[in-house]
Amino acid sequence: METQDNEVLPELLTPDVTFHSPVVYKPFAGRKVVATLIPLLRSCFQNVNYSIEFGDAATRTLVAEVTIGELQAQNLQLLQFDADGLIADITVFLRPLRAGLALSRLLEPHLKKSKNGSWSVKAHPTT
Repeated sequence: METQDNEVLPELLTPDVTFHSPVVYKPFAGRKVVATLIPLLRSCFQNVNYSIEFGDAATRTLVAEVTIGELQAQNLQLLQFDADGLIADITVFLRPLRAGLALSRLLEPHLKKSKNGSWSVKAHPTT
């Protein structure tokens, strides 16, 4: 998140990575979808300041203070790695609830839900 290197991002993810969002009930799945989603999410956050990081080789937790629109929020990212050190699962928590609602409004135009209930990204706001 800090380097914002979208080129290297897919290389850090397993092919079947899952992303559990704070604003949709079913996870995003697959390297291509998640590698497209993360830059979209980054575009929704301003003033990102990571304040806490802890974990081990299998799990990493990152806590950041962020701004979404006019709202100050706390963001927690739980990263789970496979045996090769690639990110296999990402779970994001966001508080307060109003920040989650603001994020949902920003993301809504860019997300699409398939008939089977899975989520993907329609377009990145910079494209």
